[in-house]
Amino acid sequence: MTDTTVGTPAPRKRRGWLRAIAWVFGLLIVLLVVVYFVATSGAFFKGVILPRVGKAMNAEVTVSDASISPFSQVVLHNLKVQTTGTEPLVTAAEVRLRYSLMDIMGGNIHVDEVGLSSPTVTLVENADGSSNLDPILRSQQGKAAEKKPEQPAKPTGAKPLQLDLKKFALTDATIRRVKNYANGARDVAELSHVNVTLDDLKNGQTGKLALSADIRVENTNGVLQAKLGGSYTIALTADLKSGAIKGNTRLDVTHAEGALADMATFGSEFDVEVTPTDIKGVALRFQKGDTRLGELRVSGPFDMEKTEGRLSIELAGIDKRLLNLAGAKNGMDFGGTTISSTNVVELAKGGSVMTLTGQFDVNSFQLTRTNQTTPRLDLRKEYSLTVDRGQSLVTLRRLTMTGTQNGNALLKAELTSPMQISWGNVSNAVGDSALTFTVSNLNLADWKPFVGDTAPAGIVNATAKVLSQQGGQQVTFDLDSKINGLTANAGANHISDAAITFLVSGKAAEMKQFNLTTCKLELARRAQTLTSISASGSYDKANDTADMQVAIQATLAPLFRALSQPDVSVISGTVALKAHITQKQKTQNISGNLALADFTGRFGKNAVRSFGTAADFEVAMTPQQVQLRKATGKLTQGAIVGGNFDLTATYDLTSKSATLTAKLVDRKSVV
Repeated sequence: MTDTTVGTPAPRKRRGWLRAIAWVFGLLIVLLVVVYFVATSGAFFKGVILPRVGKAMNAEVTVSDASISPFSQVVLHNLKVQTTGTEPLVTAAEVRLRYSLMDIMGGNIHVDEVGLSSPTVTLVENADGSSNLDPILRSQQGKAAEKKPEQPAKPTGAKPLQLDLKKFALTDATIRRVKNYANGARDVAELSHVNVTLDDLKNGQTGKLALSADIRVENTNGVLQAKLGGSYTIALTADLKSGAIKGNTRLDVTHAEGALADMATFGSEFDVEVTPTDIKGVALRFQKGDTRLGELRVSGPFDMEKTEGRLSIELAGIDKRLLNLAGAKNGMDFGGTTISSTNVVELAKGGSVMTLTGQFDVNSFQLTRTNQTTPRLDLRKEYSLTVDRGQSLVTLRRLTMTGTQNGNALLKAELTSPMQISWGNVSNAVGDSALTFTVSNLNLADWKPFVGDTAPAGIVNATAKVLSQQGGQQVTFDLDSKINGLTANAGANHISDAAITFLVSGKAAEMKQFNLTTCKLELARRAQTLTSISASGSYDKANDTADMQVAIQATLAPLFRALSQPDVSVISGTVALKAHITQKQKTQNISGNLALADFTGRFGKNAVRSFGTAADFEVAMTPQQVQLRKATGKLTQGAIVGGNFDLTATYDLTSKSATLTAKLVDRKSVV
């Protein structure tokens, strides 16, 4: 009888596979536990994570201790971020974060506490313009240059983000900004004892914000100390949009000395009360002691979600008491000056259409400085304009401005009819309109408290005109201005009885194509032209291309005599420069000719040489590099000395290094 029973080895094989799988899973669990404890240990965080963070920021980031529980909290002790210089950019005694990772993974931002204890931020700007923030800014610029993939749009009807922040606390913080000067002086602005708390910020709930700080400003002119404090209630809607906000912030100057002494007892108050559909009141008020100095008020219906509404904006009560506080540092007294303004701003179509209507008045403006007082100026401006971003259109409905100096006309601007300026393809049936602006007999000597000794004398007259045609798609502009009897000082240079003429005219099509027809600047003295600069050209914004011609002509002898220099090294000669400038694909090319004719100059104490030059050149510039492609010319000394120059140069803007080579060929001389 044959035994057909088979399968005795099979169960044994199945049990072997199960045992192997069990071992594998067991090893994986052990490995995960080991990885968990290693990856969440302070040593791993300090030795692996922070160095990588610091490298990404171009900074050194360290902590003395780290306690990490990935599912619930992170606590860092003695955090320090060091870039350049001896002072750390950021320090903090403790950074604390308590949260629920499981809730966050489920789409609910559940954070029990965010705390920063005694953090200090120190920003240092050196005399050469560099700062300890530069390394981090460079790292961020590099990241911004990388093209980021577009994020998919949030599907309509998706569940709104759920936020539950129990407590945010910034405790005893210091924010300090230091500016160093080459002479060893420095300015310091500091916020100290900064405390900010935010409690119970949650969907459909009302949270509370409180803040306080001490302020100190110290520079070579004086010292100012102040206290800042405020509190707000902030409501969020169920879909995490802004709800009602109500609160107040107060600033009080407690001490002031030096040039800032007039700021003593100065105070300001900022009040806010808004709802999602109405700005009940936003006001910024100024006062000194118990005396009100003016205020800015905003109120009116406004739908925050639609960005639509009608707001009233009013500036009232501004006079010398507030203006003198701002000008005290520079020794200014604003006399009987008063300033007021009333405006209505209407926003429609989701904020894409804005209409501004209002007026601005300056009455009895006078400024006294170093015992000099300007004439009394009265200025009134009325305006109404609409900006439609959807149609790429600005409509100036009304603009009038009048300025009188001691009762005499000084400034005037008027609009003949509504004017449109378009930078799109919209064509509206609006007639031609012109805006003219005139300055009549402005005496610079009367306004010396503003211009100082730079231009202590001169009479200014100017007329400007802007013409809008074809519904704003074609804009023509003209400016004709002249200064007669000008006296000007620039360092050791001084010029008197001079005249400056400036003319410019051109047109723009759809604010995309610009044509500069005429641009001329001329400096003359006693009916003799000293320097003349002229230019013309075009620019296409859409293609980012430009084509411009520039010419400069100067007669050296009368120019240097006009500058009243006691030791004139240049005796005679003329300089002529003609250049052609083009731009295409972010590359600028400059080519031209520079000529110096009949030049007579003093070289050394007794030697006098007379020669002329003529040189052709071509320069190419990109955002990264400047390159002198060609520079060839001839030098003549009388009719005796001649030569050709071959110059090449490269200037790298990034590394700020330059190389220059020069070659003189075919030099001949006869003594």
